Amino acid sequence: MAVIASAACGPKAPPAANAPAPTATATKSESAAKPAVPASFTANCSKCHGAAAEGADNGKGKKGPALVGLTTRTEEPRAVQDIIGIINNPTEYGLDKDMPVFADKLNANEKKEIAEWVATLR
Repeated sequence: MAVIASAACGPKAPPAANAPAPTATATKSESAAKPAVPASFTANCSKCHGAAAEGADNGKGKKGPALVGLTTRTEEPRAVQDIIGIINNPTEYGLDKDMPVFADKLNANEKKEIAEWVATLR
């Protein structure tokens, strides 16, 4: 009986050693699951907000704000409808007058596509 107890209480490998190691493939598939940047964002918004909405210098010495986390921030989180409203008329939302109005420059589908994409950014 002592032999059985001794074998059962012997050293064990830590649980992490038995877990499979993360692979580059898992990372690639996670990034592949991210929605593509809408073409309308690239054409109309990326100059100021950056290619991935990380914020960028607009060429006039002023940095356009990052849009990452816009829907999840604790101070003034924005819903998809808010983002569409901002695209249509940013000053109604108290935003900088330097942001152009896109009400007549983008169609409803383009605005929705941009807003829904921005909402995925974390």
